[in-house]
Formats: sequence, structure tokens, C-alpha cells
Amino acid sequence: MADEDCFERLDVGGKKFVTTASTLTKRDIGSALAVMASELQEKRKTQGYEAREMFLDRDGTHFRHILNWLRDGAITPEMETSIYHELLQEAEYYRLPGLVYAIKSILTEKREGNSTQPRTSKVEWIDEFTPPFKKVDNSINLGEAEMSRRDVIELLHGPLRLQGTNLSGLNLSGLNLSGGNFRNTRLINTKFPFTDLENANFESCEATGANFRKARLLNCDFSGGEMVGAVLDGTHSKNAKFDEVRLENASFREANLSCATFDGANLSKTNMSRSRLVGASFRNANLTEANLSHADLHEKHGYWDGGPAILTQARLTRVNFFRANLKNVNVKDSVDYRSAINLSTAIGYTPAG
Repeated sequence: MADEDCFERLDVGGKKFVTTASTLTKRDIGSALAVMASELQEKRKTQGYEAREMFLDRDGTHFRHILNWLRDGAITPEMETSIYHELLQEAEYYRLPGLVYAIKSILTEKREGNSTQPRTSKVEWIDEFTPPFKKVDNSINLGEAEMSRRDVIELLHGPLRLQGTNLSGLNLSGLNLSGGNFRNTRLINTKFPFTDLENANFESCEATGANFRKARLLNCDFSGGEMVGAVLDGTHSKNAKFDEVRLENASFREANLSCATFDGANLSKTNMSRSRLVGASFRNANLTEANLSHADLHEKHGYWDGGPAILTQARLTRVNFFRANLKNVNVKDSVDYRSAINLSTAIGYTPAG
């Protein structure tokens, strides 16, 4: 139970709610609610400040659904379509992109479920989460998914054990699946944008073409998996394990990969541009033709932040290092680093004597 000082009392259009600052800041840290909670926490540090009820000039009819989303990452199933549209408007106002994405997924499923036309085309708005250069390969035989999104949501109140199941092609965006067991799971073209997967186990999963855009992947273990062409742009993947994973043509643009491990992984033609790789380990990894332009491999605050990236025996054949930060990184411990592209433009790189 949180201390009373952590309680936030809200008046939303005349409807009263009590929650905690940690709930309001749990998911999208840039949301209007998270910003408000953070400002209140700062004010509490001021001597003489008296906490008071905050008034929000919005219709409070569906605000409980907003709070449930922030707490559990789940949306109440089987509501009327009109309610989902009203909730979507509130989610957009509060700047909760994960909730917006999840509601749109439900509305799309409802629309397709009521349609007499065969489901042959992808949803148009999904393209926002699929980089134009990385098209999903629909020619892969996904097999029949053994569960639906709704089935997964119903499991969220207990330990999430999905090991060995086929979840290929499902839209699991925006859910709280933290700590879930996905070991040996089939996840081909499965969609996880904005999903909370912290501490999840994906060992030996088959996730070719899976979309993890802006998912929370702290401490996840993907060791030994197949993730060819997977999209992990903008993910928070600190301390994640990608050891011995096939990641050819995958994308990690602007991802936080601090202290992540890629030992023995195949990262050929992977896009890691503008990613944070402080303390990341690439021992014996294959980075042939990978894009590390503007990537940060240099520790900013000393070794407590992970130290520089480790490239011992990593293959750097034709890797693009344009304006990458390589200060204190020992590139010379790698294999074929002299063939790397734009190495002379990298920050902190010192040519061999």
C-alpha cells in the first residue's frame, strides 16, 4: 500500500477518483496525466505545500477505464462500439498512444468481425508502426494461432504462461504482459507496439517479422530465438539478452539497448541507427553491413552506467559507423573493422598506427 502522500485525488467532470502517482506515471511518461503527477510530486517537496484535489475539465464517465489501463494494461472487453469511440477520444486527449493503439485494434476487430467481406487486407493505420522499408512477409506460413487477443487478456490476472503456444499474427499491442513466459512460442508477425514486456522470457521463440515498436523490454531474454526482420524501433531494452539470436534485417532504430547482450548473435544488415548501446556486448556477433550511424557506444557517466560497448571478436565487415560515438570503444579487438564504412567520421575513433 502506498503512503497517503502518494495518493492523488482527482475530480474528473464531477466524478471523484483516488489513485496513486505511480499509476498515473506507469505507462506513457509523456502523457498529460503523467506530467501532472510529476509536477505534483515536485510541489510536495516544497515546504508548506498542502495536497489538494485536482480538477480535470473532462467527462469522467469513462475515466475508470483510463485508470484500469494505466494499472493493468488491459481494456474492458465486449463494450459497445460507441463506448470505445468515446474512450478513444479521451485517450487521445490524455496523450496515451498505447491505449489509442489498443482501442483502434479492438475497433478494427469489431469492424472486420461484422464484415461479410473476406479479411484480405491489412489495417491501414497499422502502417504507422511498420517502417516503410520493412514490409511484413505475409508469405510465411503462420499456422493457426491457438489463442486470441481476448484469450490473452483473460490470463492477465494470474501468472502469464504461454510457453510453446502459437500466437502468430495476433495484435497484442498496448497490453501489460510483464513477466510473461513466451519460451518456445511462435510469434511470427505478432504485434507488440507499446506493450509492457519487462522481465518476459522469450528464449528460443520464433518471432520473424514481429513488431515490438516502442515496447518496454527491460531485462527480457530472447536468447536462442529467431527474429529475422523484427522491428524493435524505440524500445526500452536495457539489460535485454539477445545472445545467439538470428536478427538479420531487424531494426533497432532509436532503441535504448544499454547493457544489452548480443553475444554470438547474427546482426547482419540490422539497423541500429541512433540507438543507445552503452555497455552493450557484441562478443563474437556478426554485424556485417549493419547500420550503426549516430549510435552511442560510449559510456557517459563511467562504468556504473555500463562502460563502453564491447566488440571483442565481433565481425564489423562494412558496418556503417557514420557519426557514431566510439570514444573508449576498442574497435581493434573486432574482426575486419578496417572494412567498416565511415569509420573516420566516428566520434572518438583513433586510427591504428
